[in-house]
Amino acid sequence: MYDNRGGSLSLGPDGLGGVPTWAQLPAVKAGKLIPWNNETPFSYQRFTPQLTELAAALNKFA
Repeated sequence: MYDNRGGSLSLGPDGLGGVPTWAQLPAVKAGKLIPWNNETPFSYQRFTPQLTELAAALNKFA
């Protein structure tokens, strides 16, 4: 999972390919990256869509 908030990862996951540390991460090597918004909503109703998207992304790798 990587932080996909605007400005948090200025190069984006694709732009980090030239960074040796990034390129050596097992998830990066396997192409198993999942975007995540690190700002937690303050209600279950707003958090549910984020968790639903996360579950769908995780199921792609299962």
